Amino acid sequence: MSSFLQTEDRTDSWYEEYYTYQRQPLHQAPTQINTPQLSLNLPQLTFEELKQKYSQFWTADSGYFNGGEDSAIATLDSFLRSRFHGYHWKLSRPWLAQKGATSHLSPHIAFGTISTRQIYQSTKARAAELANQPKAEFSLKAFRVSEA
Repeated sequence: MSSFLQTEDRTDSWYEEYYTYQRQPLHQAPTQINTPQLSLNLPQLTFEELKQKYSQFWTADSGYFNGGEDSAIATLDSFLRSRFHGYHWKLSRPWLAQKGATSHLSPHIAFGTISTRQIYQSTKARAAELANQPKAEFSLKAFRVSEA
């Protein structure tokens, strides 16, 4: 719909802006976050009380994915180590998704536990390592263009 409303074709400049952004250095994690000092008179729960209150979550099976930056990086590393093989053709076969055919990074991107810039740069570096393997490099290039 947005291309329908555009008065001129800016596709080339969009790609240029996108790749310029993705190639920039990663942002460093802050060493400290300044928060205001608040004095709230709230009752504090002990860890045991929390466990009792939320016991249903302690015993539940693990979810579809684990959250957090470490999990996001592990998922990306797993994909770049081995699961990327054949990505360029598996991409159009959704029934293969649960068998590791996709990156499984979508929730991490959505929740901000990994940046598209980090995915793009890691994928590009891995493709450079595999430059002598055309099929592997092609799969990683397809991933880098479609998702990151």
